[in-house]
Amino acid sequence: MWCISLCSELAKIITLKNFSSFIERIIANRREQIKAITPATNMLFYIWFDEQASQLRFNIISNDGTGLPFKCKVILIDDYTPILKAFLEYPYHGGIPIIADTNLSKHYESEYAIKVYCTGV
Repeated sequence: MWCISLCSELAKIITLKNFSSFIERIIANRREQIKAITPATNMLFYIWFDEQASQLRFNIISNDGTGLPFKCKVILIDDYTPILKAFLEYPYHGGIPIIADTNLSKHYESEYAIKVYCTGV
């Protein structure tokens, strides 16, 4: 698994277009690496935003039908742009503040779900 963290200042100047180009290059690079493996292996590249860690994360896993390794509900999306946008616009790149919010428990009463972009490589 690979992780990308940003400081708030850097998150403000990186464009979504440039970041998307970077992710496209990563996917293309991983495809070439997988093609070079003998015997050929069917793999999945997936990307998600871990809000608690304030990290964009991506990984490659075998496409053996066992699914992605998340314990929470997974919402598969067909475009990674919303994940990148959420990461770049996240207000807590420097850390999540500790607050006494009595309404916070209501936020966690519903089932947690994570948006994940997944593609074959």
